Amino acid sequence: MIMIGQEKRLRESAPLSARAHRGLTALGAVVALAAVGGTVGALESGSSPAPRGCVRLVFPEVLGAAKFQDCGAAGRMLCAHPEASQLPHAELVAACREAGDRVGS
Repeated sequence: MIMIGQEKRLRESAPLSARAHRGLTALGAVVALAAVGGTVGALESGSSPAPRGCVRLVFPEVLGAAKFQDCGAAGRMLCAHPEASQLPHAELVAACREAGDRVGS
C-alpha cells in the first residue's frame, strides 16, 4: 500500500490543543514546586541546631535553598553589622538572636 505524504506527516509534530497546552503547563508548575519544596525540606530536615555562638540560617535561593553558617568572631562581626551583609536581613537577625549574639552596634 502506498502512502503519499506519510514521511512528511511523521516528521512534523502535531500542534497541541489549548487544553493540552494548559495541562502540560500545570504539570510543569507542579513538578517545579515539588522540586523546590523537596530541596528546602531536605535541607531543613537534615540540619541540627547550630552550636552556641554560631550563626546559621537557611534561606530561599533561585534553585531551592541556601545554607550559611559563621562561628566565633566572624559570626559576632556579622551580627554586629547585619546591614552590611547581603544575606536576608530578617533571617540574619533571627539567627543572631538564636546564637546569643548582640545585633547591631
